[in-house]
Amino acid sequence: MKTRHLIVLLAFITQSFIVNAESAIVSGNHESLAKHYQGLVDEAKVKLQEHKNNLEDYELNSHYYGRGGQDFRSHETANVRLYEEMIAENLQQAEFHQQMAEAERNQINKANTNNFASGEVSNTESAN
Repeated sequence: MKTRHLIVLLAFITQSFIVNAESAIVSGNHESLAKHYQGLVDEAKVKLQEHKNNLEDYELNSHYYGRGGQDFRSHETANVRLYEEMIAENLQQAEFHQQMAEAERNQINKANTNNFASGEVSNTESAN
């Protein structure tokens, strides 16, 4: 029961950090959001590996853990599952925002090409 509460609390804290970080990033800046989610993926991969190492240590030396060993094992297994889900979700978000950033760049390039073809000069071109 304590493990479930801990997992729910961990998920809630993680989600609140994500929401706060997203609101700090300028809305519509998909490239920054993609980098943000990729950073979350990298952090979660480190944590996932820590929990997998703990679980592997338990499997090799379960006799050291005594009565609490089964609780420890289930806790670590739940953490592994949680971080795997977090990685999948954040990778999906990173890919989505990367695609949106690419589409945004293509749209800007197309607009600049159209402006150049019609004889108009953009602010960035006139500054050079």
